[in-house]
Amino acid sequence: MKKLLSIISALLLTVTGYAQDGEVGEFTIQPMAGITATSAFNLSYEAFGEIENQTGIGFTIGADFGYRASEAFYPTVGLHVIQSVTGFELGHHDVDITATNFAIPVLANFNVSDIRLGIGIQPMFNLGKSTSDNLSDVKDAIKKNTIAIPIVVGYEFDNGLTLEFRAAYDVTKSVDYDSAKTGNIDRVKKLSTNNLTGMVTVGYKFKM
Repeated sequence: MKKLLSIISALLLTVTGYAQDGEVGEFTIQPMAGITATSAFNLSYEAFGEIENQTGIGFTIGADFGYRASEAFYPTVGLHVIQSVTGFELGHHDVDITATNFAIPVLANFNVSDIRLGIGIQPMFNLGKSTSDNLSDVKDAIKKNTIAIPIVVGYEFDNGLTLEFRAAYDVTKSVDYDSAKTGNIDRVKKLSTNNLTGMVTVGYKFKM
């Protein structure tokens, strides 16, 4: 993961001389909505049966507030609600862990023609959580606060419409469950994950 982030950061630094047209000093707001696909990218468990990781589908909605600091550099701060659904196959049952988080992505963006490339940090605060019945004891182990590293690749059309792909990796634990801590005995004895969430969004950028 560190190697991937280093490569992307180097790429962003090399493209700063190829910026899209825009007025330096302008503020923007970009509302957006879309779908999420989440997987337990780093999965560790102990269970009476096998656990197979699956991708779960959720939603996201929010907005980014931006400032064009230069022709190339465009930092943004976002306010987003992100639903991450982690799917598992536990024995013969399909189960899931759902976390709905309030996220604040802080991004350093670089514009290449109409392409937006960004990387940053994303604190997240849990608004709600649920699990399938088979994993009911795991609900309390869904973390209230997490930190993710988001990467953004987006395209802006001439009319202001935007299409973006985001990938956010939870560098802190998304779920950290140990049955020994609570004395519960279930089919799952230990389960920890660092989630990777991909998001595809459609939005519109307004100049202020």
